[in-house]
Amino acid sequence: MEAAIKDLAETEVGASGVVLLYPFPRARLHLPLLRMPDEETVFLFTLLRTASHGAESPQDMVEANRSLYLRAQAVGGYQYPVGSIPTTPEEWRTHYGPAWAAFEAAHERYDPDGILTPGQGVFPGPPSLARLISAPI
Repeated sequence: MEAAIKDLAETEVGASGVVLLYPFPRARLHLPLLRMPDEETVFLFTLLRTASHGAESPQDMVEANRSLYLRAQAVGGYQYPVGSIPTTPEEWRTHYGPAWAAFEAAHERYDPDGILTPGQGVFPGPPSLARLISAPI
């Protein structure tokens, strides 16, 4: 975490960007598919970047988010599965690891038509819908 924020400039997070870091006792989190390190205390760490005037481009910010995610993943971290980090279906399978089968079963049961969060790229959905979501405006 220190390395991620040590040399941050305002242009990298935007004028109203926020750095969040707070601990959670793992025993208090009971969501069956929430991926967390196997530690007594886990930490939420995130940079909430804003594409404000004078900040880096949104694309640069997204690339920086992905780079930070890959660094966290390399040391056993997980991402909370929302946000702007482009992730492939294979990377989602890796993220969920042994919980993938249960996650996939929940998807098949509760979203058989694949209409929920197709932009996250977790499950290959109808190609036309995926193109609409990722198409530039």
